[in-house]
Amino acid sequence: MRLLIGLLCWMLATPIVLAAKPTGTPGITISAPTSAKAGDTITITVNVVNGATPNWAAVTTDRGVDVGDFAAQPFTMAWKVPAHLKGTVTFVAIAGDSAHDVGYTASATMQIGVVAPLQSLAIVGLDHYMGIGGPDRISMNFYQQTYPLQVQGVYADGVTRDIALGSTGTTYTSSNPASVQISADGEVQAIGEGNITVTATNSGLSASAPVTIDFTDPNYGLGLCGGGSNTNVNLVLTWSESVIADGQALPGGTLRCDGTVTLTKHANQISFPFHNNSGLRQLLVTPGIVVGSVSNNSVPGCAVSFADNLLPSDWPPYAVQDGTVTVTLPPKGGKCIVSLKITGQSDSVADKFTITNPAP
Repeated sequence: MRLLIGLLCWMLATPIVLAAKPTGTPGITISAPTSAKAGDTITITVNVVNGATPNWAAVTTDRGVDVGDFAAQPFTMAWKVPAHLKGTVTFVAIAGDSAHDVGYTASATMQIGVVAPLQSLAIVGLDHYMGIGGPDRISMNFYQQTYPLQVQGVYADGVTRDIALGSTGTTYTSSNPASVQISADGEVQAIGEGNITVTATNSGLSASAPVTIDFTDPNYGLGLCGGGSNTNVNLVLTWSESVIADGQALPGGTLRCDGTVTLTKHANQISFPFHNNSGLRQLLVTPGIVVGSVSNNSVPGCAVSFADNLLPSDWPPYAVQDGTVTVTLPPKGGKCIVSLKITGQSDSVADKFTITNPAP
């Protein structure tokens, strides 16, 4: 009894400490300076919070530069800010268990400055765009089409830096905002036709690039003769030059600008790829599929069919839909007179063409 009483007294006199249960959602955070200079060495830490249990972590950036990996806690490392970076950089951290399943993510931003003054800047990469705009210009053919400018600056320390982002101090102007608008980070958007100049400015220095916007879409409006009188059928339906008869490309001279096709040998069918532009907003038409008919003046056996004949949307790149029309030719030879149009659009002479198939 004395032992029991003594034990009870000891328990009453001894404070009991309970482990606090973590509150909040388990996860990670990133600790890093909010600003630094290019070339500085900084400390980056991935903090584990609210009872999270990762045993690996990795940090990268939105500027295409990896910071590093952590194989075990503590997740802390020294990182030298690359000399070519300037402006806002976002650190992105992921962490997980030993199976490398990502269970946690976090991000933080830092502003990177440069001590050396800017000596020159240029808009580069203009000849690498998918449009028709060759070197030293930008060519755009779709309404609301976008193009990210690449701006590089050469600094007094001899380092060339990408300075397209607005956080680097670069600003943009358009010679015609009614045709071209530019975001704070240098993304050009086409909203009207014309020849426009876009200008990038940083630290009192400027560079310009010409922009050509043509919504008739030269890439998709080759016409029956690569730019002939039928370049734009009803402003919405155009043709390429790739014409196939029974699996063989037609020899030169058999396809004329007036919409006539004369085969040099008998064929069972002939196929034309087409580009349906009716989704382009600037044409102010309702998008429709391509439909076809055979004139009563055709010989028996002519027929029209389609493949990949999709309804264009009103949003690039789906505002122009590629497809193929196949004309079944008369087995005994003769003429097929075929008319094509976009549903909802009126007929026109430019929609009609005649195929002459020799007898077998």
